[in-house]
Parts: sequence; C-alpha cells; structure tokens
Amino acid sequence: MGIERVNGERFTTVELTPLLTALIEQAHQQLVEAVQATAPGLVVVANQLWHFDPGTEMQPSLLVSRYGEATRPELVVEFRVESTARYIMGPKRMVYGRHRVPDFWYVDPLRRRVAVLRSQAGEDYRWPPAVYAAEDVLAPAGIPALRVPVSSLVGQLFDRHPQAETPVDDDWLNS
Repeated sequence: MGIERVNGERFTTVELTPLLTALIEQAHQQLVEAVQATAPGLVVVANQLWHFDPGTEMQPSLLVSRYGEATRPELVVEFRVESTARYIMGPKRMVYGRHRVPDFWYVDPLRRRVAVLRSQAGEDYRWPPAVYAAEDVLAPAGIPALRVPVSSLVGQLFDRHPQAETPVDDDWLNS
C-alpha cells in the first residue's frame, strides 16, 4: 500500500487487485498508443506518485503530462474502487481542481462508464460531471487532437458481469 498526502494529511491507498491492475495496464497501453499517434510531446504514466506541491502527493491511476514538465498534468484518470470512491471524488478531486488539471476522468469499469470533470478557464470543475458510455469517444480539453474511446478505459473484463446491466444512476459519484 502506498501513502498519499493532501495538504500534509496522510492517506493510505488501497492495494490494487489483480483485476484492477490488469484494467489499468490495458488502459495505460491504449492511452500511450493514442498519445504517441497524436501528441508526441506528452507522456503517460500509471500509478506514479505526482508532487503537486510540498504537502500534496497523489498517485492517480493514469496521468498525462507534458514531457519533462512537473507543473501540472493535462489529464488525470482514476478508476473507481468501492472503498475509496469518497476519497477520489472528495479530496483528490479538489486537489486536481485546485492545481488546475484541465480534465479529470473517473472510470467506473463495472458499469462501463466514465464521468468527465472539466475545468473551464482554470476554474473549479463543473458539477455534475458529464457521463459517457462505452461506445463514446473522449477528447481532453487541453489535448483536442487526442481521441480516447471509453471502451479502451473500461476494458472488456466486466462485459458479462450482471451489474454491467444496471441502469445508470448518479449514486456512484456520491458514494
């Protein structure tokens, strides 16, 4: 388990399950390929600690930033984990917003959807977020040439899971 810090307060991160690890690795590879094809000045990292400021260190599932720059990411992707949903959509979301990360994508692989929080002109994220389904394609605000199919983020690991048929609701954003 890793440690993240928000304004000096320590948070213990959840150890990734083999299924979630596989999902993140698959999404990482797809995102790397898409970035290399359209935005070669960017780098994609998975599960690396990012230093936002001296008291704030986060480890997002995926992060896209300008190569060699440690100022702010262009895109952060977090995968839903039941036990940490409140933490991701609470303190972590606030850190990403405060540090003006243009796009924050919250992936719910079980229900095959992604909530997109987008900063407008460096302001806080609009609420509620836009929700996209597996057949949709996303384009980050700061990287308009980049196209990311939602299906590449949610993978196919849950295709036959009974909860994948559950109707879309907004509770997952508040859990």
